[in-house]
Amino acid sequence: MGGAVRRAAASQARLRCGSYTHPSPAVLPPVCAVMPVKGCRPHSLNNWKSLLDLQYGADLEFVFVVESREDAAVSALEELLNQTGCEAPGAPGRKTGVKMRVVVAGLAQSCSQKAHNLCAGIESCDPRVAREQGYILCLDDDVALHPGSLRDLVEDLQRRPDVFMATGYPYDVPPPGSSFAAYLALAYHLPLLIAFSIAPDTAFVWGGCMLLRADRLLPGDPGGLLRAWRNGGYSDDLILASYCTERRLGIRVPPFAIFPQRLDASMTWAAWLNYLHRQLFVLDTYTNEHNRKTNHTMMWLHSILSWLLVLPSLAGKGGG
Repeated sequence: MGGAVRRAAASQARLRCGSYTHPSPAVLPPVCAVMPVKGCRPHSLNNWKSLLDLQYGADLEFVFVVESREDAAVSALEELLNQTGCEAPGAPGRKTGVKMRVVVAGLAQSCSQKAHNLCAGIESCDPRVAREQGYILCLDDDVALHPGSLRDLVEDLQRRPDVFMATGYPYDVPPPGSSFAAYLALAYHLPLLIAFSIAPDTAFVWGGCMLLRADRLLPGDPGGLLRAWRNGGYSDDLILASYCTERRLGIRVPPFAIFPQRLDASMTWAAWLNYLHRQLFVLDTYTNEHNRKTNHTMMWLHSILSWLLVLPSLAGKGGG
């Protein structure tokens, strides 16, 4: 009797609250993940292996894009393919569901090598991804994803058909014993966290993780984004942000999309100055007039916010 009462109570609770059922793999669309790669750092192989273990539950292909076959990453990626048993072209009998391959993009001519690699990787994706309302995931090769991150991002966009893309934002993690220059790099990024975390519907894009609706990219670049990247100079994420605002395309930053990013503990002053120069340089590269105005506005806003964070500390020291 007691068991029957508990079952009846549980049934009534489900009726009141609404039962939650995770979408079955059949309703999840295919995803092609494109990662520009250059070299192989000490943690790269482990990070790539963790990406291949993402818990998505539907067709998922990883496209690692290098400039040339002489890149040190190629041999490491081929070793990874043999270790994991992911499906590869011309290799029947490997694990199904997750595929992996390497694309050689060649040397960039009119844009950054990263943007050039992204375009080459996207153009190599199966057009079926677009036909089946799937997604292109653009990732930095050193981004650490939680096993459920991709599924969560896809489900967020599935609930918002009016939104073009989803992104996230990095949270810098300095290892113990990091240099002062590493903490300066962390401080430079802090104002960006305000922009990304203030609301889930935003106008900002982080290039480390960009989930895009494939039908605007494949086949033949119908939305013109790849042309903008190829003709836009250096920054893939700033060009994409301007592309979206100019066309009034929605951008989502779900609250869970926070990605730890390891800082170089031994960053030197020269390395920090080079980092700062690159961060400012990207704000002065653009693909059209709208992109230029957007970037220069962000440059001023970031400078003002940075000083607003620093001035109270300087005032406190002066008062002491």
